[in-house]
Amino acid sequence: MSTRAIYTFANFEANNFKDKHIYVHHDGYPEGAARYFDDMVYFADLSEPSDPDLLTQFVYVIEENFKLNAVPQANRLDAGDLEWGYTLTYVKPLTIDVTVHSIKNGTETQHWSGTLMQFLKEHL
Repeated sequence: MSTRAIYTFANFEANNFKDKHIYVHHDGYPEGAARYFDDMVYFADLSEPSDPDLLTQFVYVIEENFKLNAVPQANRLDAGDLEWGYTLTYVKPLTIDVTVHSIKNGTETQHWSGTLMQFLKEHL
């Protein structure tokens, strides 16, 4: 499943509150993203204390668990072959919002929005 997706981490202190974008070339459908996010949360919870740096945990999951490349991008739509986009936004402790966009020809259309836990419940 070579469905390409971009994952944006927004408003995280660990990223100096700057948006960080990661391109992943495989399994970018919401069900695949949910598996990535579920593992990301699992590894973050294992950290002592719990690691608020979800970007690092996400990259670890992509590269170590799924054996894929997590490619940093300067801009969200730099990769021209994107089909899905996910934005994880830090709202407050224990609350991360997720916005899902389908992407066609560089145009994003919102597909879903809610909390990370709602996303996992719906797509796992």
